[in-house]
Formats: sequence, structure tokens, C-alpha cells
Amino acid sequence: MRSESKPVERTVWIDVCKGLCIVLVVYGHISGGLAAAGTLAADSMWMKLRDWVYLFHMPAFFVLSGIFAPRLSQLSVRGFLAGRLRTIFYPYAIWTVIIVASQFAMIRFVNNPPELSRALYFLVEPYGYGLWFLYSLFLISVIFYSLARWRVSPLIMVFLAATLSLLASRDFFGGWPIFNTAMNFFIFYATAACAREKIFKLFSQKNWLVPLLAGSGLLLAMTLFYLTGFGATWLFNLLLAGLGITGVVCLAKGLAQTFVSRFWAFLGVFSLEIYLGHPLWGTIARMLLIHARITSPVVLVFGGVVVGIVGSLLVGVLCRAWNFPYLFKWPANAAAKS
Repeated sequence: MRSESKPVERTVWIDVCKGLCIVLVVYGHISGGLAAAGTLAADSMWMKLRDWVYLFHMPAFFVLSGIFAPRLSQLSVRGFLAGRLRTIFYPYAIWTVIIVASQFAMIRFVNNPPELSRALYFLVEPYGYGLWFLYSLFLISVIFYSLARWRVSPLIMVFLAATLSLLASRDFFGGWPIFNTAMNFFIFYATAACAREKIFKLFSQKNWLVPLLAGSGLLLAMTLFYLTGFGATWLFNLLLAGLGITGVVCLAKGLAQTFVSRFWAFLGVFSLEIYLGHPLWGTIARMLLIHARITSPVVLVFGGVVVGIVGSLLVGVLCRAWNFPYLFKWPANAAAKS
């Protein structure tokens, strides 16, 4: 069994892919927030781009998480749960508190006023913009770990995940909305976990041009299929997501071997910090720009994205430099002493 304290060697193309996707996440949230505030029109170019981004960017994050699921399944039950609590539940809980506090502090500029009574139910339903991902990832990883420990074969695992995803697309688990959301994405996590060895074998080659061209072509194919307006069926959406995920992963593989790899990998390494911090920094950016009487959609969108990323990065970098990880995860050594 793999040592539970052994550090994981980073894979550059995975970090690059996280970097690409986290920028798309920030853009999606910033543009969506501006639209909710009435600043961007629902049929604007910004919202059309946001719809395109949402075809694949969050499924891609579940794929990137699923790649490491087989390694987690080798841990003891205690080791697995301890890791999930430290790295997923802890930031979920602490950022629920931060979001509520920031809503009260910037109540004039947030789209959704603070609801303390709803925040108290955070164990049942996520509170705050974006925390659904951590909640869903926790649920999915626990389900996959349980199935893996029961020696469920990869084929059955993927079939079960696809079935749950199909049911969720029809709101079968609507009585518990966040579980329904999680099951929508289980197919991506499980497929990546079961195909892990094939993915790494395929990406072991050193060529950079082929994956760049392949990634661009797959994203173009996804866009063309999307523009056909074939229909928002489960299978069609799954096809679009699959093309988009494969496209951005191939793109990341190619970029990982170019001079821009350090920049995108740097964003990927801090993707959790950016994911958690950008809604707060994006709100601050909008507050400052509106106060300066700036109403240009271009400035508001790009200003929100840049400030959301840079502000979150600054906090993340300082926390690591000062050896203060507690805003984003509970450290393993502290957990061992408690």
C-alpha cells in the first residue's frame, strides 16, 4: 500500500490544464455575476462565451480529480477520510464562513444578500457561489472510493456512473439538489479514474505540436456541434463535454512543453486558492470600478477576471510563504498531532 504521507509528484500538463480551466471558471463567475446585476445583457457576446465555457470547464476539473482517484483508493478508510476532510471539507467549511462575512461587509454590492439561517444548513446544501464543487467532489470521491474498495470492475463503475448521470439529468435526485448535481458529474470522475493508465500512457510522448493541433481541432468540433443546436439532450451534452474536455487536456499537454508552461502551471498549482478567493476579489473589483463610475462591460469583465485571479494568487502565495495554509486546507502534520 502506498504511504499516506508520501508527497505526490506533480504532472506538468495536469497543472497547465488546471490553469487553463481556472481562468475559464473565473470568467464564468465574473460574467455571470455582472449579468445577474444587470450590467451584461443576457444575449451579449460575453454571455454567449460563458455558455460555451460551461460546456466543459467544470467537467474537466472532475476529470482531473478523477485521475488521482485510484491512488486514493489504495489508502485505508481512516487515511482516505482524513485526507478528504483536510483538503475538501475543511476549505468548504471555512470559506462558507468567509463568504457569509464578506456578504455582510459588502452588502451593497453583492447580488445575493446574506442569509445566515441558510448558511447554517451548509452540511446539507452548499452556501455561496462556487462551493458546490467541493461538496460534489467530496460526495463523488467517497462513492468512488467505496465502490473501488468493494472491487467493482472499471466497466461496471463507468456504467453505474453513466446511469446515475442520466438519472440526475432528469432531476431524479431532486429531493437533495446538491446530490443531483454531483451525480451529473460522477461520469467524468469515474471515467478518468478507470482510464488513468491509458491517459498517462498516451500522454507519455514528448511531441507538443500534435496535441496542440488535436486540442484546437477538438474544441473547434465541440463548438460546431454546439452551434448546430441539435438539442439539449443528456447524450448530446455528454458528447460536447467529452470533446471539450479532451480538447483542453490535449491543449494543456502541448502547452506543457512550450515556454508558456510555467505561467499556466503556476495558475494550476494555485487553482484551489483562485477558485475559493476569486468571488470575493471579483466583488471588490466591481465595487471599486462602479465607485469610479466605470460602466464599460469590457473593463468590468476583464477587471473582475484580472483582480479575481491576481488577488487570490497574492493571498495564496503569501499563505505559502508564511507557512499559513489554514485558509485553504488543514495541514497533514497538524491533523496528525490533533
